[in-house]
Amino acid sequence: MRAVDFVRPTFIHVAPVAVLGFAVFFIFGYTDISLGIVIGVAGSLMNSLMMAYSTLGGLRPVRAFILRFACLGGILALSILISIPAFFAAAAGFFFAHVVFIIDQIKAGDCE
Repeated sequence: MRAVDFVRPTFIHVAPVAVLGFAVFFIFGYTDISLGIVIGVAGSLMNSLMMAYSTLGGLRPVRAFILRFACLGGILALSILISIPAFFAAAAGFFFAHVVFIIDQIKAGDCE
């Protein structure tokens, strides 16, 4: 099984919510928050993909740990350069996608 197959259900659940959140905040004039949501969700999906890839044996645990936290640091650093509200929106988007990823993995484990 490929790492993408683990992240696909998460992407299917998270992407519409991220697009809806982006659209709502953008329509109401909060462009910083909308950019923060997109940055956070995109980074979280990339982080989830790295986590699934390392679990399947593609990366050593220490290297995967460093890459995942470097990804998180890059996302938060990029969002803080935009604004403080973008930082909090990126953090919320990052953790929202991770929660959905964990729920999807728990549901997948129950089915087997």
